[in-house]
Amino acid sequence: FFLGPSGSFKTTVGLCATTLFAEQPRVPAASFNDTTGALREKLSRSHGRVLLVDDFRPPCSAAERSRLNTSLEELVRLVGDSNERARLSANSKIVTSSRPQGALLVTGEITSGSESSMLRCLTVTVKKGEVSSDILADFTRDPLILSSHLNHFLLWAGNHGSEIINIIQTSSGSFRELFVDCAKEPRHRGIGVTLHTMALLLLWYLCD
Repeated sequence: FFLGPSGSFKTTVGLCATTLFAEQPRVPAASFNDTTGALREKLSRSHGRVLLVDDFRPPCSAAERSRLNTSLEELVRLVGDSNERARLSANSKIVTSSRPQGALLVTGEITSGSESSMLRCLTVTVKKGEVSSDILADFTRDPLILSSHLNHFLLWAGNHGSEIINIIQTSSGSFRELFVDCAKEPRHRGIGVTLHTMALLLLWYLCD
């Protein structure tokens, strides 16, 4: 969840993230102007991709608040739990949709939802002026920058497989102890351990 005010470039950064596994779109593939059903269908079609759902915004009415929260809750739980969704067809037969096979990236000016739903999100605050427009322009002009780096990283990881496994095994315990005092929820501790370990590997990759 990219959280930030209007003009913080959160949507443009989100569009760059979608180029990891697909061509760069000019506009977000989905937004909270879409109905919950339409968002659910777009998510089911984003196999192996990053689906960007743009503009979770302050509601103008109680009805809009309810619709926005319903859409966000359903999307987050579908991806966070990786569950299939069953529904009744017109013939009263149970139809089961496939579980989400991609990633979800939401941008918005506010967050919402139940505590259990937000525990399934990684919220990144994007402040105004924090993102360099010059650097962002490079990624926008050349959408292959991220996917090329991912390809090189995977090749590098393949050549250092045993060393990477050793780092994960030896560092995960110490990182988990670090987050015992910082996070009450086990899910947050797990996310913290994963991010710290990944940062360690990325620093090694960039310095290698």
